[in-house]
Amino acid sequence: MRTLILPDADFLSRERSLLSRLEIGLADEGVRVIHALPRSLDPVAAGTSTDQQQVLYSTSVTYPDDGLPLTLSLRAAAMIRALERVNDEEGGKSAIAATSARAVDVVHCFGEASMRFGLALARGCGASAIIELWSKAHVQSASKAIRRSGLGGRALALAPDEQLLAHAQQILGPRRVAAAPWGVRSGEGHRKPRQPDRPLAAVLIASTDPLASTNETTRDHVRQALQGLRAFVDAPPIAPGFANELILFVDAAAARTLPLMRWAQELNLAPSLTVIPALEARRDLLVQADVLLIPQALGEHRSFVLDAMAAEMPVIARADPLVDAISESTGVLTVNSTAPDAWFTHILAVAKPDESLAKRLATAHDYTARRCRSYLHPQSVVKAYAQIADANNELRGFAPTPLSPPTNTAGGAS
Repeated sequence: MRTLILPDADFLSRERSLLSRLEIGLADEGVRVIHALPRSLDPVAAGTSTDQQQVLYSTSVTYPDDGLPLTLSLRAAAMIRALERVNDEEGGKSAIAATSARAVDVVHCFGEASMRFGLALARGCGASAIIELWSKAHVQSASKAIRRSGLGGRALALAPDEQLLAHAQQILGPRRVAAAPWGVRSGEGHRKPRQPDRPLAAVLIASTDPLASTNETTRDHVRQALQGLRAFVDAPPIAPGFANELILFVDAAAARTLPLMRWAQELNLAPSLTVIPALEARRDLLVQADVLLIPQALGEHRSFVLDAMAAEMPVIARADPLVDAISESTGVLTVNSTAPDAWFTHILAVAKPDESLAKRLATAHDYTARRCRSYLHPQSVVKAYAQIADANNELRGFAPTPLSPPTNTAGGAS
């Protein structure tokens, strides 16, 4: 079985770790993976350095994501020919490549901008299509794209948790959506408490969705989080002899869609602000920060949130009914109020940690160890591949490995 992993530029820049874990898991399940890189993304941003390539169990190709809508069918046809050339080159080495009748068997789309191209590609080569849902807005656009695709039962959407699954089933119908829980490698836990005499390092994640960036309510929510940070800086020092200092990291894409720089200047936070391209891709560094702030409740799923929880990094987020992980019961500090004081209270609790915070972080770590094991995503995806396989081709006998039941192991799950 061959699958084409087709992320758009935005999803790839945020979720390289998720895609890498998926590709390794698919390879373990016997799936041949081709990893498509958006042509609009430069090689560094796409993660095509030597180090990154070493962890991708796949063949890489470039796909034309930057063409005009009128050229969609032409670009899809060109991509099919490119995939056929890849198969010809691998024909002598791979029994799968030599026996399969089509360019790929499954086109797996990640991100809204890859859907139309991926569905056209699947239709053009007789493949099935998977759309990996990641947000409430994505559910709406995926519903329209699937209905117009002409693929019928050969198109399926996947949801990363139970809340978005239930919402997607209401929109697309229960037979059009399956569960494929995202997972992360569980950290060791027992994070060292923050030292109050050093600056508070905060990571703020804001949506790059154009609708969210123009919506006054969601814009205000981001500004309220910044006001909470300003209140922390202005508060009496939490450590004798030391000012409450702040280092704030934001993503460059969010800074382009929201006036974060202007707001920071108005709140006198500009000296503390650092803008980083592809911020969420830098997981190893980011989980060393003191707190993750998620001011908007848009039903957006990010595996970085799970990584932070697994590493016992405090998470403060606006309560979101469409994201399982963002809940008081999972150890996240949730904000329901529109007042900046709510953010300030939680930020202060993180800056001056106590036993209550330690229990929250342990709860978050335990949640990821029990519910977000890294192997669950690829196994669920393989199960979905088998579900939509065409009964008249060589995939008929393809059987995924049964999902393993959760087990309690020392140190959490891998």
